[in-house]
Amino acid sequence: MQSEKDSEISDLNQQLSEERASVDQLRDEVRSTRSELDTASRDAATAKRQAAAELERLSSQMSRQREDGERRAAQGEAEVARLEAEVARLREDLDAGQDTHEREKEQWEEKSSRAMSELNQLRRDKQNPTFDRVCSFVTESGPKSSWMST
Repeated sequence: MQSEKDSEISDLNQQLSEERASVDQLRDEVRSTRSELDTASRDAATAKRQAAAELERLSSQMSRQREDGERRAAQGEAEVARLEAEVARLREDLDAGQDTHEREKEQWEEKSSRAMSELNQLRRDKQNPTFDRVCSFVTESGPKSSWMST
């Protein structure tokens, strides 16, 4: 009986040793898995920080670009308004110049018409025998033609 108990104890010790080896192996696997998990967690945290930094950089860049675009749009609108005002002023100047030109043209046409009438009258008078008397009167008293005095 003793030998059976010794044999049983020996078998149990053998099983215990095997189970301890198995537990040690499982502990090694757990440590290795924890180490891999820690490494993966650190890598994920690093990637997250890098992504957050990149997101912040891109957000800042987009904000600057938006502000720059808004500033350029405002400048463009101001330039358009300035040019529209300049065009309106130039149109007014052109209209005023055209009005002045038309008035002056009418005045010159009127003067030219009067001068032509007087010239035609002088030609008719020259063919008239009394013209010599009128010419001597005009040269003695000076020119009286309206086209010569204006």
